[in-house]
Amino acid sequence: MKNKIGLITCHRIPNHGSFLQAWSLCEYLCELGYDVEIIDYIYPNLYHLNNVHHNEIRRNTDTSNLFMRLKRYVIDRWFVCNRKRGWELAVYRLLNLLLRNPNKLYFRQLKLSAKSYTSSSELIASKLDYDILISGSDQVWNPRFSGNDGIFFLQFGNRDIKRVAYSSSFGVSEIGDAYKAQYAEWLGSFSHIATREQSGTVIVKDIVGRQAVHVLDPVMLFSRRRWAELLQESKYVEKKTEAYIVTYCLDYVYKGIIDYADAIMQRIAENKGLECATLYKSNLGAKKVKTYSETIHPFEFVNTIMHADFAIVSSFHGLAFCILLHTPFLVVMDSRETSDSRLLDLLDTFCLKDRVIITGEEFDVCDLKDIDWNRVDNIYNQMSEISKRYLKNALNG
Repeated sequence: MKNKIGLITCHRIPNHGSFLQAWSLCEYLCELGYDVEIIDYIYPNLYHLNNVHHNEIRRNTDTSNLFMRLKRYVIDRWFVCNRKRGWELAVYRLLNLLLRNPNKLYFRQLKLSAKSYTSSSELIASKLDYDILISGSDQVWNPRFSGNDGIFFLQFGNRDIKRVAYSSSFGVSEIGDAYKAQYAEWLGSFSHIATREQSGTVIVKDIVGRQAVHVLDPVMLFSRRRWAELLQESKYVEKKTEAYIVTYCLDYVYKGIIDYADAIMQRIAENKGLECATLYKSNLGAKKVKTYSETIHPFEFVNTIMHADFAIVSSFHGLAFCILLHTPFLVVMDSRETSDSRLLDLLDTFCLKDRVIITGEEFDVCDLKDIDWNRVDNIYNQMSEISKRYLKNALNG
């Protein structure tokens, strides 16, 4: 068995799903007996901020609020992009506390490479001792985020190192012509390719003529029972005693989603006699909704979804955990014709596309149907077997 694996993924995004997918893949591979570490490639770095999404500051914040714009600038360009040494670390910790920066969270719990890389050229120039390189999971191949950054396609290291993709996501249903030739060249260097979405297998077939394997996100490599054990062993979760409905709807993905999700939450809560809670934000006020801080530990994020009586989500990993943990749910989107294939792909895989509601649509609680969890589990067992067999063959073959 080849033992040393270097993993490239999006692990420094201040988002619970990003952490959990990176942690899960590392943990699963370690349980298989591999020596795994995440190559600490800083994303986003200055290349991405200047060339791929240099308008993110304006897009993601209220531009009339100078403090919020400054906060976004500091978080993106200093907290994320630069290494902090000496006096900078003390200032970083102070600003981190004052600005409640989620980036402080859990990186020390990930097994990271000893060296951090703040540019592609720095990583390309490094001498690496990995036997296998893996790209994935999350949206590592989404051109909107990574652009023409070959690092996420493992374009570094000795040419003889085996290159494997696991659950890599394009995040879109099709790739623009401007990227196809370059992506085709890079994908040609992989010995095995597996994508998180079925639409990703279509993209790979289209641009490189190869049949990729459709696999589960890494968080789903662990069963519902295994996640229950992990949470029970964790010191970062709190006991849930009340019956509640929880929302996890991201307004930087779908504008105007919060008020709509709040309204749906209130109707379901009144109908089922539930307390209201949110893992992101609500406009209903503290007296009506319990708000979990964005900086709670990711295991508490999972724990809150696991023990919820109902969930309303708009995020991929929020949905993935609802499916995995048997939490009844609705998915809120702004359109059924979205180019973001991630949610619809996952719903389609588990025959759950009827759980989508569109912002602004009329909603009647009486129309809610029970989910056939036996059917969901049958699909999960099949996909889990495919995913685990793929990893075994890709790493040992």
